[in-house]
Order: sequence, then C-alpha cells, then structure tokens
Amino acid sequence: MVEQFIVRVEAVRVQNRNGVIFRCQRISPRGEIIDTHAALTVRIQARGIGISVTTGQWWSVKGVIKSRSFVNHLGFEMTEQQMEVEPGDARLQMPSGAHVVDYLARNSRYKGIGRVTAELLWSTFREQLFAILDEGDATALADVVGATRVSTLVQGWAEEGLSNSLQWLHSAGVPLALGRRVLSYFGKDTAAKIDENPYRLLSFSVGWKEVDCLARGQLGIE
Repeated sequence: MVEQFIVRVEAVRVQNRNGVIFRCQRISPRGEIIDTHAALTVRIQARGIGISVTTGQWWSVKGVIKSRSFVNHLGFEMTEQQMEVEPGDARLQMPSGAHVVDYLARNSRYKGIGRVTAELLWSTFREQLFAILDEGDATALADVVGATRVSTLVQGWAEEGLSNSLQWLHSAGVPLALGRRVLSYFGKDTAAKIDENPYRLLSFSVGWKEVDCLARGQLGIE
C-alpha cells in the first residue's frame, strides 16, 4: 500500500550520485512527531531528487513501506521500516507558523542559527519573518542575528526556497540541467511561469517535440 507522510530528517546515512538514504521521523503539518517509536528510513534514487538532503529538513515523501532486517556494526540483528520513494514522489517542504523556530534550529544548512536565535527571529518578526526571508532582507535580519550570520541565513533560505521549484520541474520530467537554467532565469516564479505556459521552455534551447510532449503529457495542456 502506498503511503504519504511529512518527515523530518534526523540523520543522513548515505548520499552520493546514486541517491540518498536517510533516517527520519514522521511529523504532522505543524511539526509534531507523530510516533516517537516509529522512525522511518527513506531511500530515494538520484533521479528522484535534485538537491542535497540535510538534517532538519522537512520532506513530503510517498511510497511503499516494508520491514527490513539486517545486522548492524555491533553484530545485533535490527529491524527497520524502509520506504522506497519513486522519482517525483519526494518534495522538500518549507515551514510555516511558529515551528519555523524548530526548522531553523535543527537544519544543518543554517550553521550558527541555534534555537535561541531562531526564537528571537520569530518573536521579533512573527508572520512577517517569511516575507523578510523570501526577500532576503539582510538589513532587517542583521539587526537580530548579527552581520556575521545573516549571509548564512539568507543564502540557506534562498537555496531551499528555490529547491521547491527545481523539484517541481524535475518531477514534471524536465531534465535537471535544464531545470537549473530555467530556475536561474525565473527564480521563485519558476513553477508558476512554466505551469502557466510550458512553451516558455522553448526559450532555453529545448526542441518543440520535447516541450510539446511535456506540456500535453505532464502539465495538462490540451
């Protein structure tokens, strides 16, 4: 049976050109752990993901869960639940609401932004924090986190925000290299621009046949 969850990455076991395997906890849309005793191991092939997986990230994953037994490095037999995720069935999730504190504090991309700093960001800006991060307002953020850490925060948020667009292109069948070119032009508007008119891809040296097939087959153009 195919199941779908939002998960938080606890540890990355393997990550290379063949794909990624990570340990995670199933969480609610608000960030609460659903079952502390039911950790999950997720396996994604390289063609199914376009960015690096880091601890603290939230992912929406869909796949079939199977129990797998193995002997660990200490010689003990272990059993774990493992989900095999097909290409296009994994999507990075961005936080919303006050649980952005937990997201920023746990995500290894934001080095130097601990829980105290994350809580200060939320208490200072509240819901406007997302707009400030989206706009990369370094001046406003520097007043809270200091000049030395603001670039880490702005760059990390921009990269993860753009990752959603990159994965959307990837899941729609757009090759990764092409997706990066499109993303560099449209930025965070990528998904909206291509969904609105897939034939914009013709401007990026893609042939008519390929674009027309994508538009009619994947993006619902009649």
